[in-house]
Amino acid sequence: MGTNGYTHWQSWLYQRFAAPAMAGHRCDLCRRLVADLPTSARLLDVGCGAGDLLAEVLTARTDCSGVGLDPSSAALARARHRHPGLTLVQARLEDAPFAAATFTAATAVGVLKHCPNPVAALARLRRILVPGGSAHLVEIDAEADDARCHGWVTDAPRFAGAIVRRLIRRHGLDADRLARAATAAGWRIRERQPHPTLPLLHLTLVV
Repeated sequence: MGTNGYTHWQSWLYQRFAAPAMAGHRCDLCRRLVADLPTSARLLDVGCGAGDLLAEVLTARTDCSGVGLDPSSAALARARHRHPGLTLVQARLEDAPFAAATFTAATAVGVLKHCPNPVAALARLRRILVPGGSAHLVEIDAEADDARCHGWVTDAPRFAGAIVRRLIRRHGLDADRLARAATAAGWRIRERQPHPTLPLLHLTLVV
């Protein structure tokens, strides 16, 4: 079994077919953050992985600062190699070692599906944001139709596409369940938007 509950074969399928599409969505999210972050904002990138999103935002918004958070030492090693100037912390979101009201905004891409207790994780995230702060959550949409699932596997062999679609159904999150978790954690939902061509769901939450 590989990391995050995937077999090594499933992980390979994700990296081969889904990750490139996710990279494109990361660029969309980056543009949105660059436009929307207030002056001198402090951004927390939860599940930062190799640090690409955080690095891109901070390169474009030199007035802002940020921290990358990830439980994986291997991911943070890649982030340090790719982006030596980033501030990085190894921890799960539930154990994030930050004081209340530390950050202005946060991103969490593909994080909550790995949290045993999404409500507790979201409550912790809310606590470390300032009043009025916002969080952008992106998760795999378990209810995405076949057309949106196909957006990840347009160049995949038929058998691989079928496996990826099953993974989406199994490891994705239901939109209503995600919204209920956010509400239970005390968030106000400002936006709930499925991606038009990919099996992704984007929630914008406000403290």
